[in-house]
Amino acid sequence: MLKIFSHIPSCLLKEHSSAGPFLVLIRCIFISVTDNGQGIPPDILPNIIRPRSMENTTAFSGIGLSNVDSRIKMLFGNDYGLYIDSIYQMYTTVEIVLTEYKRRREAL
Repeated sequence: MLKIFSHIPSCLLKEHSSAGPFLVLIRCIFISVTDNGQGIPPDILPNIIRPRSMENTTAFSGIGLSNVDSRIKMLFGNDYGLYIDSIYQMYTTVEIVLTEYKRRREAL
């Protein structure tokens, strides 16, 4: 992903006709990945991102999904995060929705 975004400034510089500054703004990032694998069983899907206890977990317990989703929500708000859709034995789609990160400007 980083490789894709790292080419944007060089392409802009190539096409930019003057030596003046330019500005690139990204307001929202939407990443969707779909596979044609086994899918997620329907009894597991509704709770796959829900936070769980660390006890009795396996490598594929979903704690990582919950952790990533809650971190995104803390930074960007509840409208953003991970969304998972799946039909068992057909596919799984994972969507990541982010918005711009607004930092507080501190006085110099």
